[in-house]
Amino acid sequence: NDCYVLEIDGVIQATVTHLRYKTLDFITDLPFVIWFAVDPAD
Repeated sequence: NDCYVLEIDGVIQATVTHLRYKTLDFITDLPFVIWFAVDPAD
C-alpha cells in the first residue's frame, strides 16, 4: 500500500492510502482507496 499525507506547518492534516497491488482488479481497474483521514479541527 502507499500512504500519502498532507502536512501544513509541520502538522499532519490528512492522509490517504491506496492499494499498491491489483488485489481488487476484479472490481475495477482504477486505484482503490482503502483508508483516508482528515483532522476534524481543520
